[in-house]
Amino acid sequence: MVQQVAESDLVSGTEPVITQVQYPNPPSWRHDDEDGLVPIGQKTWAQWRGYDLVRTLKGNAGGPQTVSESRYFRGMDGDLKADGSHKSVSITDSTGGTAPDQVALAGTTREQDTLNGAQLVSRTITDPWVSAPTATSVKAWGTTSAYQTQQAGNHQAEGLDGGAVRQRARPPTRTTPTAY
Repeated sequence: MVQQVAESDLVSGTEPVITQVQYPNPPSWRHDDEDGLVPIGQKTWAQWRGYDLVRTLKGNAGGPQTVSESRYFRGMDGDLKADGSHKSVSITDSTGGTAPDQVALAGTTREQDTLNGAQLVSRTITDPWVSAPTATSVKAWGTTSAYQTQQAGNHQAEGLDGGAVRQRARPPTRTTPTAY
């Protein structure tokens, strides 16, 4: 896991720019899906789902830092618990808004923040849209489905002088998918 990178200009001799990557929360692992290959009794939590929050700090050592924070969907909703029941998982953005952490959204960005030190510069929170299943395959070992995903809309914020924040929401951009 990358934790720090130093960028040095060997010609000009300027101070190196340090990029640090932080993972504030533990990673998630999802229980194996049924695939017909591994017997059900041998399945375990082996699907890497990554980190929900990644923080990147960039700047000169001892100088101001630009901070980027990204919150990700990991597809943990519906994951199997050890007792055989299923989890109900939502992702919470920095404003307290929530969205289900659906499998179809795994790896997509929920929120992207840029800060100058601790002061907000910009924030974009994306509202996802997930279709009903567009294709389904039923096998003896289980059912798999495919989904279409799009951006339903987003909410943007901009930091202003004095700590004020300007908010704006972009109306939904989702269009009805064309049937093929």
